[in-house]
Formats: sequence, C-alpha cells, structure tokens
Amino acid sequence: MPPIPVTVVSGFLGAGKTTLLKHLVENTQGLKIALIVNDMAEINIDAQLLSAHSHSHSSSTGDEAGELVELTNGCICCTLRMDLVYQLRQLAVGKDWDHIIVENTGIGEPMPVAESFILELPADKTLVDVVKLDTMVTVVDGSVFLKYLHSSDPLSKEFKDIPEEDERSFGQLLADQIECCNVAVLNKADLLSEEEIKTVEGIIHAFNAETKVEVTKYSKVDPKKVLGTNLFDFTKAVLMPSWTKMLREEKVPETELYSISSFVYRRRRPFHPKRIHDIIHGDAFKQLGFLRGKGFSWVATHNTHYGDWSQVGSAVELDGGDAWYCEVPKEQWELKGSQKAISHIESEFDPDPRIKDRRQEIVFIGQKMDQKKVEALLDSALLNDDEWALDLETWVEQFEDPWEEEGWSDDSDGEEEEEEEEEED
Repeated sequence: MPPIPVTVVSGFLGAGKTTLLKHLVENTQGLKIALIVNDMAEINIDAQLLSAHSHSHSSSTGDEAGELVELTNGCICCTLRMDLVYQLRQLAVGKDWDHIIVENTGIGEPMPVAESFILELPADKTLVDVVKLDTMVTVVDGSVFLKYLHSSDPLSKEFKDIPEEDERSFGQLLADQIECCNVAVLNKADLLSEEEIKTVEGIIHAFNAETKVEVTKYSKVDPKKVLGTNLFDFTKAVLMPSWTKMLREEKVPETELYSISSFVYRRRRPFHPKRIHDIIHGDAFKQLGFLRGKGFSWVATHNTHYGDWSQVGSAVELDGGDAWYCEVPKEQWELKGSQKAISHIESEFDPDPRIKDRRQEIVFIGQKMDQKKVEALLDSALLNDDEWALDLETWVEQFEDPWEEEGWSDDSDGEEEEEEEEEED
C-alpha cells in the first residue's frame, strides 16, 4: 500500500484553520479523510466542532469517510511531536485513507512538524513507509497581516498558555509560517481592498517566491489546491525562503509593482557592538521600510561565532550562531562530504588572519526601502580605520558590549547538545 498523503495546516489562532478544515471535510467529494486536530486550549473546541461532521460524512461505498484524533494541551511542533508521530502511524497502518489532514497549533512553526515525518525511529514506529508529507498550508489572516508582521510584541501578550521562556514575536512566527509553506491561504479577503490584497500577496511572495497564494473568504479554497498536490519536497523545503536563495546568489523575482525590493549587505569588517546595538534600536532604523532581514553578522566582540541576524519588520534578533569555519578544524566541517562545498568555503577565506571567513552577509527585503540609506547606516556601525588597526583581543577587552547583557551566547554547541538530550528524554 502506498504511503498516505498528509496535509499540514498552520496559521495563527483566528486565521481560519478550523474553518478551512470544516470546508475540506464538507467538500471531499467521496475522499476518505482523517483529521488530527491540535489546539492550545484546555478543552479542544475545534475537535468538538469538527467531530460531528467528520464522522457523519459517508463515501459512495457507505464506509465511514472520516476519523478525528484530538491532540490537546500541547503543541505538535515540540511537546506533542512524538504523540503526532504515534497517531499518524496508528491512523495509517492497515487503513485505506485517501488523505490525512493535520492541524498545527496557532503558535506552532511548520518546519518542526515537517521534520517529524523523517525522524529516525525503529521500523515499527517510523512514518516513512506509511505516510508522506504532501502539502504544507498556512492560513493567513489578511485583516491583521501587516499588524502582526510589524509587531515585535511577544506572543504571550495575546495568546494564553505561552511559556515565559518563549520570546518569539508575532512577526517572527508569521515569517516562519510563510517561508516554508507550499500554499498560503490568504483569508478574510472580504475585509481588504483590492490594493491591500495585492500588497499582502506581494509581501508573501517576497518572503517565499515559490508559495502559491489562494485568496479566500471564509477559507473556501478548492480542495485540489491543498490536497494531493505533491508539492512538498524535503530537499527543497529548507531552501524555499527567499533569503536563502539570495545568500546562494540565486535570482529572486522582484515585486516592483508593490515597491518591494531586496539586496544582500556584504562587508568584511565587523560591527562595533555598541554602535550596531544603538542603530538597531534607534528611530532611523525603524523608518527604512524593512520587511525581512536574515543572515550572518560579525560583531567585533564575538569573533568565534557568527551573529545570527533574524529580523521581521524593524525588530531584529541578534544572537550567537554556529562557529565560523575558521574556528573549526577542517576535518570537523559538516558539509555532508561535499568537496565542492568545502572548496567554495575555502575560496572565500580572506588571507588576513583577522578576517578569514568572518563577514557581514545579510539579506534585506523591504517595501519602499532605500538601499543606499540602509547601507550608509549600517556602514556607520563598522569599525573605523583606527579601531580596525587594533587586534581581536583588544576589541574584546576595550569595546562596550551591550549584547552580552541581552543574553548573546557563543556556546551554540552546548545548547544543541542540551536540546538533543531533552528530545531523547
């Protein structure tokens, strides 16, 4: 029996995920559909709403057309991930479903859910042989899209049961949900003007040029657009965000009609920690029209690890990423054995021992964004000639570093080991 295709539906609470599921169940045209519903509420209202309908629908053969599984009090991208794997396998083994639909929680990121399908598990627990990830769908609430996109407020400000340590912003989660979806359902179009619809479409495509946008009212989309599409491909999924293509110097379509543009900021000098901190938190930075920023940053007081620059709107998160390659023995480079990739990295090493592969390489996507102003502002944070003449140790000793107070950690390897231990437990 071939693997059963699975569609994963993500989106903020209130975007229209449940409405979409109900619409799909009501319009399956004889398909046998199973649903896995997830919600952060103590009592899963979504499951109550859908259960009656999914069990009452019958196929042309008179068999039960749907089955509904509830995953409550948790999030399938983290605490309930193994529960999701178990339920998917239970649904699939020995069953003849035409399709399974999984509802992600309103605060869930799609990519960890996708990774559940390829977890290395014993043969009697793995999903590889029984289901396949067919389509990643994100339902976007058009009426609050721009508000959420430019919000740096933590999710806990509006959503209950968010752990205190979860510092993700509305904008960051929205970007994560858009950048790895195959289909974006732009819902509540009746609350938007034609110009607003086109602007939101343009921004979605600026984040993920490969996603297909379906404009809807009440989440009424043609089921064929989200079921059985065969659009998802693991090898391509991590490369779908536009910023990854630009870092690889691939051409990304510009959406000039909506005044959306992009460029890569590349420099081979480090930022002064205090100056770049002040710029990022200053008013001038907020007026530059940013939509997204992502890439590698070199800060003069952090020379062993790159700074992971992640930005949505004007809100920037800058923290320690992995070690620069120059800080890692060559035999430990994890490049899947690709000699071509190793040669490419080596070719980018600068002969200056202070530089090597250290650099600024940040993709910026913006609307009505003035590239020259962005570059000039960021250039003012780079070390000047007098500062550049000093050595790395002196930078660390003498430069004020507000990033340390904000929790910048260069011990990324240790954090990864802790995460792996937690997952094993």
